[in-house]
Amino acid sequence: EHIYLQKYLGRIRDVCVAPNGDIYLCTSNHDWHPRYQPWMYEGDSLPHSQDDRIIRLSRATAPMLAQIEKRAIQNPLKEDMVAAEMPSEDWARPVGQVSADQGASLYARHCAGCHRPDGKGAEGMIPPLVATEWVTGSKDRLIYAVLNGLSEPIEVNGVNYDQEMPGFATLSDEEVAAILSYIRQSFGNQAGIVTSAEILEERRILSQQ
Repeated sequence: EHIYLQKYLGRIRDVCVAPNGDIYLCTSNHDWHPRYQPWMYEGDSLPHSQDDRIIRLSRATAPMLAQIEKRAIQNPLKEDMVAAEMPSEDWARPVGQVSADQGASLYARHCAGCHRPDGKGAEGMIPPLVATEWVTGSKDRLIYAVLNGLSEPIEVNGVNYDQEMPGFATLSDEEVAAILSYIRQSFGNQAGIVTSAEILEERRILSQQ
């Protein structure tokens, strides 16, 4: 879901299709925390707790489209204001560098919102990825955590954390391997890379449990 919907209408919680074809979205912003996602609270745009809502989707008319376009021009989103750099195809680059670039991009998209761009997390809430055996230690445990998620409290560097972490099993083996290789070799960490074959093997083990 796009950050525009998250910030102005709430994160999508459920989708319902009525018999007549109308589509309804149930949204909420209860789980955004101001400590580690402060940008969601800038200005007055974030819905408050009483603003949970159900939204009916309908076909936009010409006047509605004009209004949407006008609003987008007047209130551009941050990500729309930054030109995306399209990487050129450089076949001379080593494979390791390509994986590192992909890992950094995937980390920014899927992980940095909670663990922060610097990997330091939020003490007592989101565990850090810096100087911890959870990252630099057992690959199997790390792969399991990313594929399956975490729902039980854990201890990282002497601090207890009980926030749930969603699983990312929908990512491809190559994408998961790129993310894990990136965090194991970033933020001051110096651990070995993770391969897509190792991700595939962990999926096979999980499927048999």
